[in-house]
Amino acid sequence: MSLPLKYRPIKFSQLLYQYRVVKFLSELIIRGQLGRNCIISGAWGSGKTSAARIYARALNCEHPTADGDPCYQCRSCKMLGHDGKGHPDYLEQDAASSGSIEDIRNILDLAKAPPMFGKFRVIALDEVHTISGKAFDAILKLLEEPPPYLVFIFLTTDLSRVQKTIQSRCARLEVSTLPDDIAKEHLIWVCNQEGIKYEDEALDIIVHIALGHPRDLLQRLEELTHYGDEITLELTKRVFSLDSVDYISRYVKALLEGDFLKQLEAIREWGSPPNIQFRMLTEFFLFYFQTYHLRVQYFITNPFLLLFQKSTLTEIHNEFLKKAKGAGITLEEVCVPITDFWTARSESEPQSSVAMHYILLALHNLVNVNNFRSEKSKSVTKNPIKASAIGVLLPRASRIMTVVAPVEIAPDVTPPILVKEDIILEKEILYAHNLKEHGFGAPLPIGMTEMGM
Repeated sequence: MSLPLKYRPIKFSQLLYQYRVVKFLSELIIRGQLGRNCIISGAWGSGKTSAARIYARALNCEHPTADGDPCYQCRSCKMLGHDGKGHPDYLEQDAASSGSIEDIRNILDLAKAPPMFGKFRVIALDEVHTISGKAFDAILKLLEEPPPYLVFIFLTTDLSRVQKTIQSRCARLEVSTLPDDIAKEHLIWVCNQEGIKYEDEALDIIVHIALGHPRDLLQRLEELTHYGDEITLELTKRVFSLDSVDYISRYVKALLEGDFLKQLEAIREWGSPPNIQFRMLTEFFLFYFQTYHLRVQYFITNPFLLLFQKSTLTEIHNEFLKKAKGAGITLEEVCVPITDFWTARSESEPQSSVAMHYILLALHNLVNVNNFRSEKSKSVTKNPIKASAIGVLLPRASRIMTVVAPVEIAPDVTPPILVKEDIILEKEILYAHNLKEHGFGAPLPIGMTEMGM
């Protein structure tokens, strides 16, 4: 059995960090105030369905405990399986896949029938916000004059899309995501129960990626157990591609520092194929500018950005803010040229390091030379170098050259057809010489010159 299923809550007390939900539902059972319809809202994997099943089981339990939990010993408790099936008086339906007016009418016809074994017929509709308007109207009609034995439990990840008339006739409960400290305590407890060895830093990463969702927390943990007997920091980084995240962070910081040599060093040490590097950088910049830097104070929900530490994203945000201020523009004005830059290139992935480095040079100039202005800038030197060829200087070439001045190149210039890297390497010295002829005593680590290629 998978860890999320094995450790799925079966008692109210096992719903972590859900005091209001637990208190309200358990008190209904303890005080005998039964038959209350409710809406349980919250993020995915946070415990909505688990809460609904515990409540439904307790409603028909013959001997509920003093805490309001089901006894799991009576006939009714044993009939309802952990998957929500088996009990004739409990129906759990996914409205996202079965939310048409016809589906809802069939459910309501069943709902009107008296319970066969228990005291209540319980209908749980998951993702109720996805059903049609007519289906909502049909449910509302039954809610206005419900039979005494009928209980509705509505589950939703988007409460705002549930009709107000439905909400007003139900108790509204919200399931919260787990704070980091509670999530980590739960991970440690599960690891101890399962005899899983772990490094503390590895659990911190799992907590960060899971975003406080109990189900995701255990799914990530279980995924790591398939790779070895111990969950180490190194293993966790490798499985969740955090090594790539480190290199992306290094590259972006070097980009904002205006240090092109450091940019190349981060990309070269990354080691992934150029097309993979391109995809991940494109994903980072598009997701970052679309979901993060304009709303830095809000919680991040983008799966890719979750791989980054919040402190790293905040640092990058602050550096972009400084760049924007220095260019006399706003962060919103930074967003457009950056997203346009990557979107325009998304259909043509670089297949060589040469082509990848050409793209990086164009981005470097967009950010550090053209001040986020995509139009072709005026000459930045007395003798600008033309973009008729590009060479990639690997470590032995970079020892000859250091960065002292930018190269003029418009970000939207189409890369030329390039010769093989070995031919470029043979011309490194000529390369440096040609650049020096243009007035650079110590030229860029990537140069552009007429070399007759």
